[in-house]
Amino acid sequence: MALSDHPTNSDAVAPPTEEVRFRGLWGPMVVLGFATAISMWAVWLIGHQPWLDLPAAVSGPGMGLLVVIGGILAGVVGGKRLGWLAGGGTALVAALLNLLIMGSLVTESIEGAQAAQGAGGLTPSAGTAMLGFVCASLVGGMVFGLAGGLFGARLAGPLRHKPATTWAFRMAIVAAVSVAPLLLLGGLVTSTGSGLAVPDWPGTYGANMFLYPIALMADPRVFLEHTHRLFGSLVGITTIATALFIWLTPSLRKRLDVPVSLVAVVVVGIALVVGLRLHMAETLDGMTFGGFGLLVAIGSIVWYLAALAKNRPAQAAAALILMVSAQGVLGGTRVTEANPLLGTIHGVLGQAYFASMVMFAAWMSPLARSLRALNLPRVWVRTGAWLLLCSLVLQLVLGAMYRHGSMAAEPTSWAGPALHGHMGFSIVVVVLSSVVAFGLMGQGARQHDDSASSDERGGARVCGRLGKLVFAVVILQFVLGWAAFALVTGGERRVVPTADQLAETAHVPLATALVTFAHQANGALLLAAASAAIVWGGLVLASRREQAVQPAVA
Repeated sequence: MALSDHPTNSDAVAPPTEEVRFRGLWGPMVVLGFATAISMWAVWLIGHQPWLDLPAAVSGPGMGLLVVIGGILAGVVGGKRLGWLAGGGTALVAALLNLLIMGSLVTESIEGAQAAQGAGGLTPSAGTAMLGFVCASLVGGMVFGLAGGLFGARLAGPLRHKPATTWAFRMAIVAAVSVAPLLLLGGLVTSTGSGLAVPDWPGTYGANMFLYPIALMADPRVFLEHTHRLFGSLVGITTIATALFIWLTPSLRKRLDVPVSLVAVVVVGIALVVGLRLHMAETLDGMTFGGFGLLVAIGSIVWYLAALAKNRPAQAAAALILMVSAQGVLGGTRVTEANPLLGTIHGVLGQAYFASMVMFAAWMSPLARSLRALNLPRVWVRTGAWLLLCSLVLQLVLGAMYRHGSMAAEPTSWAGPALHGHMGFSIVVVVLSSVVAFGLMGQGARQHDDSASSDERGGARVCGRLGKLVFAVVILQFVLGWAAFALVTGGERRVVPTADQLAETAHVPLATALVTFAHQANGALLLAAASAAIVWGGLVLASRREQAVQPAVA
């Protein structure tokens, strides 16, 4: 399936000297607010690692500095007149998102409580602590944001009012970036055997997921599994915000796009919620519920690709909401059923969702939209990128089958054949990646062609850099794959421990965990690069001669 090459609706760009108005600030505040919150969550994640556990005197100022930086960037966008407001609004958005992790800081377990009781309840001073945290987060964040906005306003020069489509593209980038730490956490969960460290879902040891105290996360495996869930909620909210952003941008929606999207999201969302309640009441088994989640995921992927092919970003954004919702269901039922097949599907679809978000961000680029309007003839690079993506998905499936099947309590019969297939098929992946990489670099040579337009030269630069990235990543992936093979198969077989087996189960050796994690993370990067190559591979021709000899496609 080829992505649409039809032009999108043009957006009027205001004169370079037009000052940004109040109604033009909501886009920058939302985008920079989410970007600030995601970076703060990343700092929080690093600072609260059980093996690091940085004191608040270190992590706190670091998070405050990020608010100031976000405020400065917003202040530059808002200009000398409204920079302070843009900075304050950015900080407010970030503070509201940060309230999701508030509960873990103001709850603790009751002394002597059983592990199954989870948080055990709020501390006696929880109400005061919550109020203080809200005040510190909202008021303190606003102060930092306003200060940053005022400083940024002083740095602002003559401003060009950016159209809403530009900020929608930037929001898509933020959404794609938000998936990265979630995917890295998922890789760590798998590499360290932490997938069953928390026995229940959607709660955590009987507690509300957002009220589970840090005091009970001393075991790194519990910390990784629980924070993986927290980041999943952040990604879900960011995806919804991205869809709303696009739905509210007139030039990015066509007739009936928004109603169709809302109906699909609401109907499927209600079905997932009802299924979850039935599953929690133990009237719907996890495999059936997980199977429904898989159907939603497959349907949303098909809808997503069809929406991009028909140039309907509003519907594509709705499909992404359903995709991430289904991924959450599959992750949860993998825990409740302790089923390696569900774990395999969850791992594969997690990387597929990341690749979809990267493809969406690349597709939303104003430069890509401008090049699509040229209706250039299709070239083999895009077809090669599609073949590469399909081969990577197959390679990913084989790797996940081995990883989850070999670490099950009873090794599955398909773990061994999957490993052999994964090893053999890696040669195909290297060859296809190299072909696509050199094709992209060939298109990148167009950036030095004086006869090309500025858009073509800009697209050529992107193609050249993307080709170099694909080649470097696939070589590193090949090396990491053999290193992971040596470490995993050369040591003793390990089983993913359940929550009641954590105390007597040794941790995965650090070298093994790091190498397998790096192999998985680098594989996700290669998958994302292939997705971006599908978008960019057909937008720039290597030479004018190639453009002349290829027949145009209607």
